Amino acid sequence: MENCFNPIGDLSGADAVILEKRRRVIESIAGLPRDPEGYGLAHLDLHFANFFVDRAKRRITLFDFDDCAYGWYLMDLAMLLFDVLVVYDGLDREQFGTHFLERLLEGYLTEKRLNPAWMRQFPAFLKLIEIGVYAMICREFDPAGAGIWAGKFMPGRRERIEQEIPYVELDFEGIFRAAASSS
Repeated sequence: MENCFNPIGDLSGADAVILEKRRRVIESIAGLPRDPEGYGLAHLDLHFANFFVDRAKRRITLFDFDDCAYGWYLMDLAMLLFDVLVVYDGLDREQFGTHFLERLLEGYLTEKRLNPAWMRQFPAFLKLIEIGVYAMICREFDPAGAGIWAGKFMPGRRERIEQEIPYVELDFEGIFRAAASSS
């Protein structure tokens, strides 16, 4: 199945450096446990264009399930953090990311258990998304004609991937502890 975690067709023209970075991230994730608490049927395309928020009813409705597959639940959480940080315009990206992820986890943990050890894997999932999205966009990316999202995401992205700069540096385990104590 092709998606931003596994952009099969879009990688055919990718260069060896990007492919090697992706291979290493996939290798680090492949050995993770596939137990029912952390692995199962996941949305795998959970970004802001694929859900509706009804504030009055305090309800979120997900849609666009065509990428659903078995995977780690952390993929959906990482996708939401990834997406919100692309569109966030503030200078306090880490502070905003911390606040966003803590609130997201507070809600998530009311519905689903998550072992806090999974938080150590968050950077790898974010990097896998970053490389996959980069691979899907890079062949046809034109800075002059780029949309808002790609225009924010692409500048300097190749260098960040090559230099193995984390997508965002957050205290994922601390965020989990704060969220767990609030929910």
